[in-house]
Amino acid sequence: MKKRFLVLAAAMVVTASVVTACGSGAAGSNTSGNANSAQASQQTGGEVKTGGDGYIFKANGVSLSPDADMDALKEKLGKEKSVFEAPSCAGQGTAYTYDYGSFTVETYPAEDKKNRIGYITLKDDMVSTAEGIDLSATKDQVKAKYGEPDASSSDTTLIYKKGSMKLEFIFDGASMKSIQYVSSVLA
Repeated sequence: MKKRFLVLAAAMVVTASVVTACGSGAAGSNTSGNANSAQASQQTGGEVKTGGDGYIFKANGVSLSPDADMDALKEKLGKEKSVFEAPSCAGQGTAYTYDYGSFTVETYPAEDKKNRIGYITLKDDMVSTAEGIDLSATKDQVKAKYGEPDASSSDTTLIYKKGSMKLEFIFDGASMKSIQYVSSVLA
């Protein structure tokens, strides 16, 4: 009986993980999208940059943004704490979640066969946006730095759109719970 329970519990964890991979993001986005609207990344002088004009997150001296080629950035970021992989929701390849402790990077398989960044989630106040906002910030501090949020914002999420991405500040009451960079391909 105990063995049967453990097998059932393991099956539930695997099922939940696959569902989570397909429904990550604040709005339950999935990884099916048109990667043709994704911005191509380019290597310039040892630093990998994207051609986009959206918000940038910097970690370990590396600039990350939605739709960038994660494979070109992994080595520069250093060793991740863990990697989770699951079939993409569109069934066109594998989606990955790279956990770096204070932040995670979730990818989607693009039509150009690249492992593109779909989401960057800041999980604690050890990291911040390039503009200096971390999870200790209040809604008023976010608004003072970024201005008035997009009309699609709510009481729990302040949304800022720039270029081909969104920057979301997610609150639980007055406390910020996470900051998420989201590709428009997945939004």
